[in-house]
Amino acid sequence: MAIFSHQRHHWAYVWIPIVGAFIWFGTLWAMLITWLATGRPHYVSMAANQHVPFISDIAADILKPLFITSCTITAISFILDLIIERYLRHSGRLMPNMRTRERVFSSLAILGSVIGGAGLILLSIFDTRRHKTLHDSFLLVFIVGVALSAIFTVVEFRWIYKDFQYAPLLKRSYWMKSIIAGILIILAFAFAGTEFKVVNVGGIFEWIIAMGFTFYLLTFYYDLRQSKGTFDTDEAEDVDVDDYDEEVMMKTIPGETKGWGEDVEDQASGLANKDLARASDALENMQASGELAPVVTVAPASPNVPPALFGAGGPMLKRFDESTVASRKGSNAPSPPPSVKGIGKKVAKPDYSEQKIVVAMVGLPARGKSYLSNKLMIYLRWLEYDVKVFNVGQLRRTKARQKAQKLGVKENHTAEFFSHSNAQATQSRDKLAEESLEMLIQWLKEGGNVGIHDATNSTKDRRAKIEARLAKEKGMTLIFLESFCDDPATIAANVELKVSQGDPDYKDMSPDEARKDFLRRISEYEKVYETITEPHLSYLRIKNVGEEVTMSRINGYLSSRIAFYLMNLHIRPRNIFFSRHGESQYNVEGKIGGDSLLSSRGMQYAKALPALITDNIGEKPLTVWTSTLKRTIQTAQYLPYTKLTWKSLDELDAGVCDGMTYEEIEQAYPDDYANRDEDKFNYRYRGGESYRDVVVRLEPVIMELERQENILIIGHQAILRCLYAYFHHLPQTDLPYIKIPLHTVIKLTPKAYGCDEERYTLPINAVDTHRPKPKAAKQPSTHSTTQRQYFVEEEIKPLA
Repeated sequence: MAIFSHQRHHWAYVWIPIVGAFIWFGTLWAMLITWLATGRPHYVSMAANQHVPFISDIAADILKPLFITSCTITAISFILDLIIERYLRHSGRLMPNMRTRERVFSSLAILGSVIGGAGLILLSIFDTRRHKTLHDSFLLVFIVGVALSAIFTVVEFRWIYKDFQYAPLLKRSYWMKSIIAGILIILAFAFAGTEFKVVNVGGIFEWIIAMGFTFYLLTFYYDLRQSKGTFDTDEAEDVDVDDYDEEVMMKTIPGETKGWGEDVEDQASGLANKDLARASDALENMQASGELAPVVTVAPASPNVPPALFGAGGPMLKRFDESTVASRKGSNAPSPPPSVKGIGKKVAKPDYSEQKIVVAMVGLPARGKSYLSNKLMIYLRWLEYDVKVFNVGQLRRTKARQKAQKLGVKENHTAEFFSHSNAQATQSRDKLAEESLEMLIQWLKEGGNVGIHDATNSTKDRRAKIEARLAKEKGMTLIFLESFCDDPATIAANVELKVSQGDPDYKDMSPDEARKDFLRRISEYEKVYETITEPHLSYLRIKNVGEEVTMSRINGYLSSRIAFYLMNLHIRPRNIFFSRHGESQYNVEGKIGGDSLLSSRGMQYAKALPALITDNIGEKPLTVWTSTLKRTIQTAQYLPYTKLTWKSLDELDAGVCDGMTYEEIEQAYPDDYANRDEDKFNYRYRGGESYRDVVVRLEPVIMELERQENILIIGHQAILRCLYAYFHHLPQTDLPYIKIPLHTVIKLTPKAYGCDEERYTLPINAVDTHRPKPKAAKQPSTHSTTQRQYFVEEEIKPLA
């Protein structure tokens, strides 16, 4: 098997249908204009009662050389369109025709085009004036040949579309061809019925059909254009994979400037954009003025990219990856000694009991405070910190619901309740904020690590009260996190999200009324809002969710970790695609780990993947991340995008069990087999890793994923399980049992309070490597929600 050594771009063949259609359409208009400009002459070949000439009547006169040339070019163009499309499907640069019947119909469509093209050329040579019988015969050959070609093409597209129903471009192409071909065939029957009986009507039908054929030709431009930038797999046979490890793979290590056989700019330069440039400038200014606590950063390859400790392509990431080289095994793992029993061990959860941090949110409503709270909670929980958000708004609504249920009293929580001129309401809101803080402190005392106080905390007085209260508690660190936003589009989107997702505050209001009331609430807060300027406080101030970050007095390991994570967030629309490598030879043999090549079905998947991804991402930029193992690199080889390899994305290391089947492991190490089934997340192979170890080494990947926009990760089962669990906020106990099947692309679309998910399974068979959770009546659910919670999850103390 081989790796393709260069990336093809948008070749000239996509213009063939444009050239053919343009020449055909131009010739028709040239003949029509000539006939009109010369006074609508009655040609010799026309019937006595005929006023509308057939195309061939005009073409048999002085324009015959033009007509022959035009018909020849159009015929060749038509034939080439179908041949090239067939080739592109075979080579994987368009959605492949997976079955024999589709390939047969594709060949029949080409044969029909050859017959029709030959008929077109011959009818132009044997004109209707001198060779009427031959001309009419070749006209029939042309119409029948093109009609059969169109029918075979449409049926082929129908079958392909049934295999790839999630491909909107393919669907659009199928419907365009179906509609245009259907109309032309119906008109052809009408033409056949009127050509000799109602010649003027027949002439009109002929002109309409000829003009319409132009649009059928143009549909092939739409098809061929979908192969833009993809790889030619038939020419991908010039570099041996066995030689690839040392020769080519080293060229794609993050931080290097060579990759995939051609000179490229530093991989990180593709990440530059205006938003990141502004953030970079702001960070540099703060660093220079002393506002920003010094951090160790790596100079980015592009001046437009803000500093990233673990940026893809950065030296620190390279050093981080190289530090794990010793943990990887080759594809030929040594057979472990059969006498060894119980060689693995369980990894204990890290002791974070001394970590006690209060993150107090600051900001006006609709500024992204709850978004930041939720993201921080998910990230830290993924790293196994005990984290909880104490949302004052949830507490307010929960208490109001209790009061309504118990006492039948419905509180008014419209904008008036949030006015600081309303003394009673202000006192009530202050009491709720204090109660929420007390609940948070008690929770930390009971063993929690990070409590997030999600409230406006919008005045210096309120922040001073929080500071004073926490000063009484030993060992608790206070950090204020201000979310400042002056982007009208972001604010408008947040307001719309607030009033459209079922906020109980606006249950009995129309959307317009709710929107107006919420804007009045924001206005009430704006009257007293004071941004953080207190020099003695520890705080982060984030502008427009990632556009600019200010830090002050951030000290300590976990505090710095929180700050670094928050610096990498953004809210630009994006998609994250996950795909396992194609089926490998080890998958077929039932072996785990190793560094095997793809099976024949795995190669089919690699060839089909570019069309699927291109169809979903369109013209948007995309970066492909792979591990350093051959099977992921092989799977990515035909994708027409920038590629980066990450050592951190290598599969979970099975240590001495690498290259064994589960049956062999059970026989050689029955104790370890049982222990891993009992606690798969914590079990660590001897000389290898546990799922917990993988989560730790994937932290830099998560950081970079949060910085990036559209990313496709071609990885391994355990790796994608960990990343999937992060984005869907799934518990660690369920993480090792998430189903990530082969030959399936998972598309995640991050939203304010979760991720939307779509799955696309290609119709290419593969083995099932999923092992369900032992002794579990119910398998782990991967369902997640993007809906915001409006009430406290657990019961709070009832009203007295």
